[in-house]
Amino acid sequence: MQEDKTPTELYRHYDKAGVLLYVGISLSAVVRLSQHKAYSRWFSKIDTIKIEHHSSRKAALAAEKRAIKSERPK
Repeated sequence: MQEDKTPTELYRHYDKAGVLLYVGISLSAVVRLSQHKAYSRWFSKIDTIKIEHHSSRKAALAAEKRAIKSERPK
């Protein structure tokens, strides 16, 4: 089976104090942000968003797993 080469974004949401609130992946971090707005209690605390671009979903999933484990978002 061939690896999915769909470019995928890893994003981090931070509050005003620089505390990491959330780490996630999406095909579009901007579209995903609108979903968080509708469903996440912590959305109003977001001050900064950082986005990393990965060449495949597999690479983004691995980066997300590492980030959650090492950075421990709220």
